[in-house]
Amino acid sequence: MSIVYPQAVIKPGKIELVTTWLHDQDWYSGEPDQRFKRVGSYRFDDPAGEVGIETILVRGQVDGQIYQVPMTYRGAELVGGRLMTTMEHSVLGLRYIYEGPSDPVFVQAFTTAMLERGHETEQIISGGDNHGVSVPSGVQVRGSGPLGEVAQTDVVVPHLLPSAPPSDAVATLAGYWTDGSDPVAWLVGV
Repeated sequence: MSIVYPQAVIKPGKIELVTTWLHDQDWYSGEPDQRFKRVGSYRFDDPAGEVGIETILVRGQVDGQIYQVPMTYRGAELVGGRLMTTMEHSVLGLRYIYEGPSDPVFVQAFTTAMLERGHETEQIISGGDNHGVSVPSGVQVRGSGPLGEVAQTDVVVPHLLPSAPPSDAVATLAGYWTDGSDPVAWLVGV
């Protein structure tokens, strides 16, 4: 289960973080001043309870493209991780935000979900009048289980969602939201 703090103040906000990060990417070919609207997000649990794992989907307000931004939230720096930014969280304090695929906790969570037919974690509110209430994630994901021989693999989490995973995928993670569905991740042999 993932604990969420709806009353928390975070700086920068998640859409601001995602917008800045997308505009800074070499592969981003959208409008330089394009704004984004949140489609939803999904989370996985860190079994140790130390790392927040969240993937946010946004839609470009000019190009209509769905962009996927996978990230982890940590209370300490991750040696070797690709730092996106830092964030001040009024409940949790300083958080280090990393590109998800550069974090071993993220990779393990995605691999497990794909191979074991897993799904997003339940999100529970902490604090306030709704303490303990489950909130919908906005994006549901389901792992396929193994589609072929699984030996050594790499996790692929595309930022631009395709209509189908590549033919060499040995497991997939499908995402479903209000007005769409696409593969959101897959494993490929290396």
